[in-house]
Amino acid sequence: MIDLNVGLEENGEGVSMCHDSDNSSDEFDLNLDVGDGDRVGDELVNRVLEDVEPGNIEKIVPPYVGKVFCSADEIINDCHEYARESGFQIRIRSSDRKKESENTTKENGIERNRNIIDYSDCVRLRLVCSKEGKFISKSNNPRRPATTAVTGCQFKVNASLCQDGLWKLTKVILDHNHPCEPKNVKFMGNYKHISEDDKKRILKNDTAGIPIAKNFNSFVVKYGGHDNIPFDERDCRNLISKTRRLSLEEGYFVAMRRHFCEMISSNSNFFYMYDTDEKSSLTNVFWADGRSRAACKDFGDVITFDTTYVSNRYRMPFAPFIGVNNHGQSILLGCALLSGEEASTFVWLFKAWMTCMFDKAPKAILTDQCQSIGKAIAEVFLDAQNRWCIWHIMKNAKNNLNKHSKYEDVMKELKNTLHDSLTIAEFENAWHEWIHTFSLEEYKWCQEMYDKRERWVPVYFKNEFWAGMSSTQRSEGMNFFFKGFVNINTTLK
Repeated sequence: MIDLNVGLEENGEGVSMCHDSDNSSDEFDLNLDVGDGDRVGDELVNRVLEDVEPGNIEKIVPPYVGKVFCSADEIINDCHEYARESGFQIRIRSSDRKKESENTTKENGIERNRNIIDYSDCVRLRLVCSKEGKFISKSNNPRRPATTAVTGCQFKVNASLCQDGLWKLTKVILDHNHPCEPKNVKFMGNYKHISEDDKKRILKNDTAGIPIAKNFNSFVVKYGGHDNIPFDERDCRNLISKTRRLSLEEGYFVAMRRHFCEMISSNSNFFYMYDTDEKSSLTNVFWADGRSRAACKDFGDVITFDTTYVSNRYRMPFAPFIGVNNHGQSILLGCALLSGEEASTFVWLFKAWMTCMFDKAPKAILTDQCQSIGKAIAEVFLDAQNRWCIWHIMKNAKNNLNKHSKYEDVMKELKNTLHDSLTIAEFENAWHEWIHTFSLEEYKWCQEMYDKRERWVPVYFKNEFWAGMSSTQRSEGMNFFFKGFVNINTTLK
C-alpha cells in the first residue's frame, strides 16, 4: 500500500486543501490532436528507454501528453512514483468534480492517507510540484523575513476524463526551477510511512520501557542503515506521544474540567481552553489565573517559551510561558499541556494565549531552535521577534565541533567572537577570521548557523529590549520549581 500524502504544504505541519484561487481548473488544454499526442508520447518513451542502461529497464517513464489511465488514482500513483525517483514532491492543485457532488467534495481537504479520498466522481485533475505557487510574505519585520519553500515551479500534469471512461493526460510540463534531490526523498513528507507492523513494534518496545532513541535504532538494524528507513526518529517520537496521550484513564479529563470550573468560581478571571480530537480525546489544554493575566499586561512584552520539561506519565510536554517583572524576578504567565510538538499544536496554543491575554502579543519571544515553534510564531505573533537560546546554540556547537583537533581553542574563540563584538561589521570580520584560522569551511553546522545569525548572535539584538535574557534559563528554572510538585509518575487527575 502506498502512503501518498498529496496536498501537504511544504512546512509539513498542517494538512490543507490546495485550492486554486484564480480558478485555474479552466486552464486544461483540451484542443489537442490525439494522434500527435500519441506520437510525441511514443518518441519520449523511446528516448527514455535509449538512455536506460542494461539491467535497469524498469526505470519509470515520465508522464507525457496522451498517456492513458484507467482511473484518477492511477494517475496520482504514476506521478507520485515518478516524483519519488526524480527527487521532488507532488500535490493536487485542483480536482473538478461532477456537478452533483461539487458541494460535498471540495471542502473535505486532503487527508494524510490518500486511500480514503474518493476520485470516482472526478472529471479533471491537476497535479503540480510542491514548490509551485507564488509566495506573499505577511511579515512586517524586515529583519525577520518569512521563509518559504515555494519557488514558482512550473511542473504541471493536467488530466481529463474522456467519454469512453478512460483518463488521458492533456498537458504535461516537466520543467523545474529548483534542484531535484533523489537522495533526499527520505526526508520528504510524501514518502515517509510507518507500516502497521513497525507501529506495533515501536509501541511494544515503548511499553517495555525502551528509550525512544534505542527504539528507533532497532529499526536502523532492521532496515540495514539510516538511509533505508521510511521514517525518522521524530515520526517515531510523535507516534509514541499520541498513543500515550490516548491512554488517559477514564474520568481524568472530567476531573480536570471540574477543577477548572472550581477555579473560575473562586476567581472569575481564571481562564482555560482545551482541544480534543475527532474521538473526543484530550489533545491540548492551556490555563492561566487572574494574577498571570494581570501581570501580562505590564510584563508580557518579552517572554521565554520552552517545552523540554515533561510533567506526567503520558509524555504530554509541559509548556510554561515565563516573563520578567520590574524586580528582575521570573513570573508565570500561563501553562499548557500539549499532545505533541507539531506546528499546528503550537498555533493552537499561541491563539489560546492571545484570547486569554486580550489579544496582547509579545514583542519578543525566546525559544530553542524548534522549527515548529518558529513557524507558529510567524503565523500568530506576526510582529514578534523570535530569538534562539544561545545556551542551546553553544551546546550544539560542542556536539558539532568536538572532533576538531583544536576543539578547546575553537570554542574559546567562538565565545569571544559572539560576546566581544560590538558591531555587526566587527562580528562579521571576527566570524570569518575564526572560520579561516581553524579551517572550519567544511563544517556544515558553521555555515547553517551563519546563515541564520540574525536569530541568535547577541550583537543583532543589542538595540532592542530583551529584559536581560539571552537564553531560556528562566523557563528551566521554573521547571525545576515544578519538580517539587509533579513528576513523570504524576497522573493528570
